[in-house]
Amino acid sequence: APVEGLPYDAEEMVPIVPMYSSTDKTINGIFFAATSMKQHWPFEECPKIFPGNPCAFGKLNMWDFSAGLNEESSGPFYMCSNFCGECEFTGTDDGWFTTMHFMFKNTVALPGMTPPPDAEFCAAGRCRNGILPKKVDG
Repeated sequence: APVEGLPYDAEEMVPIVPMYSSTDKTINGIFFAATSMKQHWPFEECPKIFPGNPCAFGKLNMWDFSAGLNEESSGPFYMCSNFCGECEFTGTDDGWFTTMHFMFKNTVALPGMTPPPDAEFCAAGRCRNGILPKKVDG
């Protein structure tokens, strides 16, 4: 049966996620989502999981440059930060998601620069269009 909204269950996820522009309705990029940690983060040498941490250089694979995204919506990096508004994921193998992004447009807002028209700021419910994902109960 068709499901309305997002189920937020790792088993129900499609592993290829399109990222749409809310300004011109085109695709900004895609990301692959895995429901377990795939990055080989060197936790012993590099306990802080912040992307760009120099102690991890040369030790990582081709997944996004971070330890991953928490399933639980807490901490600095979590899966729901890819969505606008409230969400709650469940069902990962180890409490982590891993992503690999491929961008087709410039969506990065650099400090001191006017953000490009396709920059999206979805973390903490700051979506440009104000539409929030709906949690499906059941």
